[in-house]
Amino acid sequence: MHIAIRFVSEIFGPIAGPLIGATGKAVAGVLVGIFCRRFAGYIFVTASIISFWAAWYNMWGFRLYTPIIVQWFPW
Repeated sequence: MHIAIRFVSEIFGPIAGPLIGATGKAVAGVLVGIFCRRFAGYIFVTASIISFWAAWYNMWGFRLYTPIIVQWFPW
């Protein structure tokens, strides 16, 4: 559902695309951390928690519940 990763996946294929997209996300996160040094710890901890939740949801959580925000998607 991430627009940038979907775009990169369409260009580079289903294997290299998500890897390149994830690398781009990591580089962007490090750049944000560099420019916002004072808040870098908070940003990295929050992003890590969200990423771990997303990985858990993609593997197991989708069987348990559907987040309310998904109901807003037009599909």
